[in-house]
Amino acid sequence: MKTKELETLQVKASPINPGKFLPFEDFYLSFVQTGRQKLHDVLSAAQLNLLTEAAYVTLERDLLERLVGLGTEVLRHEFNQLRSEQVVESDRPNCAVYNRFMGGLLADTNTLWQNYPVLESLINTTINLWVESTAEFLNRLCADSSRLEEAFNNSNSLGVVTGIGTNLSSQNHGDRSITLTFTAGTELIYKPKNLGLDVAFQELLSWCNQQNI
Repeated sequence: MKTKELETLQVKASPINPGKFLPFEDFYLSFVQTGRQKLHDVLSAAQLNLLTEAAYVTLERDLLERLVGLGTEVLRHEFNQLRSEQVVESDRPNCAVYNRFMGGLLADTNTLWQNYPVLESLINTTINLWVESTAEFLNRLCADSSRLEEAFNNSNSLGVVTGIGTNLSSQNHGDRSITLTFTAGTELIYKPKNLGLDVAFQELLSWCNQQNI
């Protein structure tokens, strides 16, 4: 199903990085588009426009890499089966078989889901979690923008996010830490977690200092 383009943040770039090929990456582009549309449906124009196109595409690249990680072994198994069954007369037989394999996948995913229903479920779950965490991040960035500017840029505008680094830690352990670079040149780390324990510890230290302990 064709999804409508974002009416706010106009994204023309692809999350595919020509310099870093991911196994069967073309297969997952439609799922990244689904994530893009779901994110657009839950965010406002103001929230989406906190990012430049380049920064946003980094987030989509992160989603693409997660999806590829889920299905690589399954698709490699299916591809190797096709390759062993067919003899292709070509100077580049593997390339020809790969193109045929990808064409079949893109034309009919139902057979794949019938054989691997858990993979379909994992892909849908990963997309939904990506939408949830990205929306949460942009909601908080929008709500806290004035406090961030006061704390880190002398109350001057930070501008929009021009760069994002998403590989600080393992996403497999639920850590959603990312680095942010703003137009003003300020770099921050977004690391969502409950700070209640940190606050309590600082209060304890303050009390100890007052007691000359």
